[in-house]
Amino acid sequence: GSSNYDTSHKVRVPAWTDRILYKIQDTKNIQTTLYSYDSIDQVNGSDHKPVKADLCLKWINS
Repeated sequence: GSSNYDTSHKVRVPAWTDRILYKIQDTKNIQTTLYSYDSIDQVNGSDHKPVKADLCLKWINS
């Protein structure tokens, strides 16, 4: 992998995603704080860079 966008035909299955998804059913009782979100540039085995996030999900008593 590199920082350059590659438009060539791919014959491999992507190994990483560049998004982090989560779902909260009861959003009124959860406070979400994102502290950091970044790619891991040292990993070069896929057409996407893996990503990492540091977040806190806090339950709020009502």
